[in-house]
Amino acid sequence: MMNDKEKAIRITKTFLEKNEIYKDYIVDSSNILERESLWYIPFKELNPDSNNFLVGAYNGIIVDKSSSDFLQPGSALSLDEWIYGFEIGIRGERYDLIIEKVIDFQKTLDILSKIGLSYVEIEIENGTEWKIPKNFKQKEIKSRLDKLPCKFKNQSFTYSINEFKKIRSERIFEYKLVTTENTDSSILGELLN
Repeated sequence: MMNDKEKAIRITKTFLEKNEIYKDYIVDSSNILERESLWYIPFKELNPDSNNFLVGAYNGIIVDKSSSDFLQPGSALSLDEWIYGFEIGIRGERYDLIIEKVIDFQKTLDILSKIGLSYVEIEIENGTEWKIPKNFKQKEIKSRLDKLPCKFKNQSFTYSINEFKKIRSERIFEYKLVTTENTDSSILGELLN
C-alpha cells in the first residue's frame, strides 16, 4: 500500500516529464491533499504566462494509495466530485455495470435512464459499416432488471458521479463496476447485433 506521499509525488513528476505540455511545470507541494485512499498532487507552472491559459483539465493528478493508479481530472466536474468518483472506482475508464440487487425498483429505473446507459448497433449500408449509438429505453432496462444479476457492458460513468453518489446514499440498488473487456475504443456502449 502506498501511504508514502513521496511516491505519489514521484508518480506525478513522471507524469509531468512524459507530457510535453507540462514541461515547465513542477509539483505544488503546499497544496497536496490526502484522503484515506488517495493523494491529490497538484502541479503549477514555473513561469506562468497570463496569455497562455490551458483549459480542459486540472493541474494535478489523483493517485490511489493501494494500486498507484492515477487520473488527471477534467474540468467538467469539481475536484471533490472527481475525488468521490475515484474513491468509488470511477476513474475515467469504461466499465461493465453489474446490478446485483434492486432495493427500489422505480428509482432504479429512473436513475439508470438518467445515467444514459448506451448500446451500439452495427448496420451495413452499401458496403459501409455504421456504428449507431443509442440509449437503452426504460422498457429495455426493466427487461434486464427482471433477471438479476444483470449487466450493462462498456459504459462510461465519468459524468454520472453524482448519480452514483445518490445510488449509494439512498441505497437504490447494489452493484459492482468491473473494467470492461471491450477492446474496440471506437465503440462506447454495449455492442448489440
